[in-house]
Amino acid sequence: MNKTSISALVVAVIAVAIAGFAVASPVQQKLGSYTPSQQSAGGFIHSLATSTVIATTDLCSNANTQWLGTSALATGTLPAATSTYAACGGLANLGASVSGNIINDSTNTVAYSPGTGDVFKCETIGAGTSTVQGTCTASTLTILASSTVNYQVFFDTSSSSLVFLVGNNYK
Repeated sequence: MNKTSISALVVAVIAVAIAGFAVASPVQQKLGSYTPSQQSAGGFIHSLATSTVIATTDLCSNANTQWLGTSALATGTLPAATSTYAACGGLANLGASVSGNIINDSTNTVAYSPGTGDVFKCETIGAGTSTVQGTCTASTLTILASSTVNYQVFFDTSSSSLVFLVGNNYK
């Protein structure tokens, strides 16, 4: 083989390697300064058994929380909307939200209590009805024993409230 053939072969091998890497690498879409959220199988940020105050920074990124072995009704108290907004710079981006799961793997109910300016918006069982499975109102969220709820959080700048969109309990 002459030098030209060897050079062409080396260039072809490098091009195939780069193309293979580009196809196999995950791509994160960016829309200006907004980066869409991604839910990952990263496990739980907390495994809780007793009443606790939820840290402000727990709402800065997608996260799963597990309640396990509660001996009585346990309560998770959420931080105030404005302090969460101040701590989580990503929530300031237009359209930004954080999502996750709250898993109650215990035999007792878990209640979430909102901080100042927090609002729960609850999914209903059927379109056009106000019936919610479990207990969820604008100011209360209760997760039944052995159940899971999905949530999505965003900051509403017009009302300075942190909105928790909450799905129905499911087993």
